[in-house]
Amino acid sequence: MDHPHVRAVAFSERRGKTRTLVDAVQQVDSDVILFTDATNQFEQDSIRHLVRHFADPHTGIVTGKVALIDERGEPLESVYWDIAMMIRRSEMRLGIMLGANGPIYAIRRELFVAPTSPVINDDLVLPMLAHLRHGCGIAHDETARAYMLSSGGLTSEFRRRRRIGAGAFQSLTVLTEMFRWRHAKHAIAFTSHKLLRWIGPFLLVILLLTNLALASDPVYRLFLWTQAAAYLLAVVGLFAPNRGHATRFARIASSFLVLNLALLAGFFRWVRHPQNVVWNPTVRPAPGKTPMVQQELR
Repeated sequence: MDHPHVRAVAFSERRGKTRTLVDAVQQVDSDVILFTDATNQFEQDSIRHLVRHFADPHTGIVTGKVALIDERGEPLESVYWDIAMMIRRSEMRLGIMLGANGPIYAIRRELFVAPTSPVINDDLVLPMLAHLRHGCGIAHDETARAYMLSSGGLTSEFRRRRRIGAGAFQSLTVLTEMFRWRHAKHAIAFTSHKLLRWIGPFLLVILLLTNLALASDPVYRLFLWTQAAAYLLAVVGLFAPNRGHATRFARIASSFLVLNLALLAGFFRWVRHPQNVVWNPTVRPAPGKTPMVQQELR
């Protein structure tokens, strides 16, 4: 790479992204470290918008906004993603750090904490360890923007979510200090935002089984038919065209179903291979240009 300010660090051994990041950080001498992913694109001046927050000595972590785009560089509509970003903004306003937006976040190098065991979800574990260990301030700047390319298919999205699900359960063994009394507000937020969502598939199975056991009662029989209709709607959404308001609820239902199935598969993957952090990257379409996205999002 022929640039005076860019140095590529090559690692010959496959040992997972987080271990590679930890080794790379040890070779960095800058005051601030910026993290992103290879498939992401930054809007112009996003890095400047991030680093300006470090003028405040109490700020240790800054994260930006992430938008989903397709291979043409156009914004994608995602109810799940919009809700996730809204929750993250609210947590930031409360001073609660539950991970960062992986495609665009920065940490002071002196605050970086290496995890004690291998992890998959680096954008959850690394920022939280720094925040919990040092109590540093956090900032969320929506003028610093990264564009994340959609995985481009249900199968690819399921595999990505399965990997994230395995990493979610794996992270519980690394973030145990979060459940100490002095981090009570983080523990409460983590339980309501993360943990309840991760165990959602098991709750849905329990709900279905108990509903079947009580189906002789007319009220519970109605609940059972409601569940059946919801799952049928989700299946329809898997095959419905991605356009128009008529199929919007079906696609939302199918996304909910796929997410929970992936979490369930991720749990069993973690049980079988709790220390496995090596994964194959999601195959994505070639990214397009982003100017049209930037114009529409402003």
